[in-house]
Amino acid sequence: MQPLKTIVVDDEPLARDLLVRWLSELPGIELQATASNLNQAIKLIHENKPQLIFLDINLAGENGFGLLDELPADQCPAIVFVTAYSEYAVQAFRVNAVDYLHKPFNRIHLHEAVKRARKQHEANLALQQQDNQNPKKLPIKQANHTELIDVASIQWIASAGGYSVLHTPTERYVMRESLSHLEEKLGDRFVRVHRSTVVNLDYVAAIQPLLHGDAKLRLKDDTEIRLSRRYREALKTL
Repeated sequence: MQPLKTIVVDDEPLARDLLVRWLSELPGIELQATASNLNQAIKLIHENKPQLIFLDINLAGENGFGLLDELPADQCPAIVFVTAYSEYAVQAFRVNAVDYLHKPFNRIHLHEAVKRARKQHEANLALQQQDNQNPKKLPIKQANHTELIDVASIQWIASAGGYSVLHTPTERYVMRESLSHLEEKLGDRFVRVHRSTVVNLDYVAAIQPLLHGDAKLRLKDDTEIRLSRRYREALKTL
């Protein structure tokens, strides 16, 4: 069993030291570093690429939830919130936190949180292995569950900052994953037609040439998507 690379983010020295001491007792944890504010945490995350983060919410006037917006799109470490405040629990689980440790907590609570983080990490590894084989199903994390959608049902995908929006005939799904990563792992039927759009070729019904080498794609449900000249090589595939 490989230990989980772990970072602790807490601005209270006593609480941070206690958590570090308890984590050091666990064989499944590799403690990489600690941080007391968001800037330190962001730098350490980019340098160390942790698999597990213990995160305080109130960090000397900063909100720990802000750290989640800074995580790389292709990196989703397990998050365990550690806080003296109970009112953030619902918000924490909406962002798919592994656990929510309410101070003061004991070793048993900590061990349970680590077990949950381990299970999530192993599940993510299994999904990554599946991703490398042009998966038929794609896991989409929702508020309190993971939904598996048919890859074949995805008509097109739009980039939205660090997120991607997947469109099916009946639903829209938001993933914290880059458009380039999705294009790569979903297979040859998914083609980039614009810097912010990938299309499933199975849903393209017509192509209408426009000026200056651009074109307009019409999907089977009459959705219209622009094909920019930068990606005109996609026309050969179409």
